[in-house]
Amino acid sequence: MAAISDRVACFQSAQVVGHLPDGHRVRIGSDMVPFGVEIRHLRYFAAVAEELHFGRAARKLYMSRPPLSKRIADLEDELGVQLFVRTSRSVHLTPHGHRLLPLARAVIRAFDAAVDAMALPADIDRALRVALVSTTSPDVVRTLKALSATWHIDLDWSEASTAEQHKGLLDGLIDIGVMGLHIDTQGLWVSSPLRKILGVAVSPEHPLASDQPIALSDLQDQTILLPTRSSSPGHYDDLLATCRENGFHPRKVKHGDQRHQALMVESGLLSDHAVTFIPKSDAVRLGHVSWRPIEGEPLVWEIAVCCRHGEQKDAVMQAAIHAVLGALQEHDNWIDAKR
Repeated sequence: MAAISDRVACFQSAQVVGHLPDGHRVRIGSDMVPFGVEIRHLRYFAAVAEELHFGRAARKLYMSRPPLSKRIADLEDELGVQLFVRTSRSVHLTPHGHRLLPLARAVIRAFDAAVDAMALPADIDRALRVALVSTTSPDVVRTLKALSATWHIDLDWSEASTAEQHKGLLDGLIDIGVMGLHIDTQGLWVSSPLRKILGVAVSPEHPLASDQPIALSDLQDQTILLPTRSSSPGHYDDLLATCRENGFHPRKVKHGDQRHQALMVESGLLSDHAVTFIPKSDAVRLGHVSWRPIEGEPLVWEIAVCCRHGEQKDAVMQAAIHAVLGALQEHDNWIDAKR
């Protein structure tokens, strides 16, 4: 997609306007709005905010560090606030930086959605069948439905495991899937992966309940609760292999239905005093769970957006794939695995 450098008129409404001289402001309602800020400045800011490291952010943006530092300084000067606290050893967001980040992400996604919409044919009359993982939030579905309505696309979404989605794509039953990795990609196009760091979840009454980091080896002889292997064989095997490599040999493996994650976790952790591995965001959503980070972060859950090979070149598919990736990152805390 060609880079576009239209000015941002208003962060909160995400309106895009034509070029005006840098440093100028106009009054919109009761607000004085900066016109020296461009979409690219927000992309630079978001990259540094996500990495909290100028060098890594520069590599992610395919630029060198000095120009990136200058662009961030320009943005801070234009907005009249400090966005980052920089020391020789670390980079941290200021309160203003924390406030800007979700707004900047919303502007970037709205701008990209507008550009994607302009790439679509003027008259669209088609349906897209999208399958999502069971832990996908309602906010993701609402976002995708809103975009599909704007684009006049009939979105038919369903919930399915990785194995079910893999078969559905190959059999022509769905058009886009959001699947765990460790799959046979023959005949498929696979996006850049997204990931979540997994931690240890136990019931609040479990002896291991705490918020402090824990080593996998400290779980020795515990019963582990996992989704059935058939739902995602590659992820299941990789997770258990990583546990064994790090000194954790489960006393017993119990299985549950990931489609009913809340029931699976609550019954397994409370009734069987088991441990399980879930992202922190899932633990917060579920509630009544004690979540601990794992030392060294050895366990990750990676997913990707997939379609049949060749179909990713279609303009409607490109826009839909981009929308799915954006919604998962914005609402469900998935992060770019290449970071």
